Amino acid sequence: MLHNESAVRHPRFQAVVPVLYGLAVGGGPRSGCTYDISLSGAALDLPEHVPIRTWMSLQMLLGPQALPLHAGVLWCRRPVTAIAVFRHGVIFSPLDENVSTLLSRYLREETSFATRIPFPRTITAVVQASIDALVADLSPLGACLEHRGQLRPDTECHLVLVSPDTSINLAAWIIRSHVVRVDRSPAGEADIVYHTGLRFARVTAGQEQELGALIAHCRREAHVRRS
Repeated sequence: MLHNESAVRHPRFQAVVPVLYGLAVGGGPRSGCTYDISLSGAALDLPEHVPIRTWMSLQMLLGPQALPLHAGVLWCRRPVTAIAVFRHGVIFSPLDENVSTLLSRYLREETSFATRIPFPRTITAVVQASIDALVADLSPLGACLEHRGQLRPDTECHLVLVSPDTSINLAAWIIRSHVVRVDRSPAGEADIVYHTGLRFARVTAGQEQELGALIAHCRREAHVRRS
């Protein structure tokens, strides 16, 4: 029976981590990534549909550490459109002490201190000098952009964040990109809209200061709008 009472007690943190997974039937290890993680389970983005109630072996690649896990599939859905990824909700079988300690340390050190905040649509971005985007959320470590035009995960890009008062030039690593909707023109042509998650690369002290000032400014604006 796939049930885990602790799943409702452990907070989930959005984090993109590579995983290798294996099933009881069919070939060797295949690759995917996490969408979010907790101490009791995760959401996994995999290139195939894995049926509910299937158990799989996992290796979660946290830098130099490969955490061995055993997980059961609770649910599966395909995000928005026919993009070649399936999102699965899984629960972990009980973790041994070493794995639990390493995973707890990762969630504490890598996710909790850089919470992303939603942004008003007054902050825009230009990616690779040709793709215009809106900033959906932002943290000192990365951002989520909404845009048209495909960006390939696992590649580096150049990004310019643009606000009414400043622009910040950054290098970034594309972690994930998926379709969120398909708009149609009056002529019926499809216009595909993506959400792309980025992690900033080689941020200088000056860029870090500019990002902090931009985030603080938008927090103040949001507070004024709510009051």
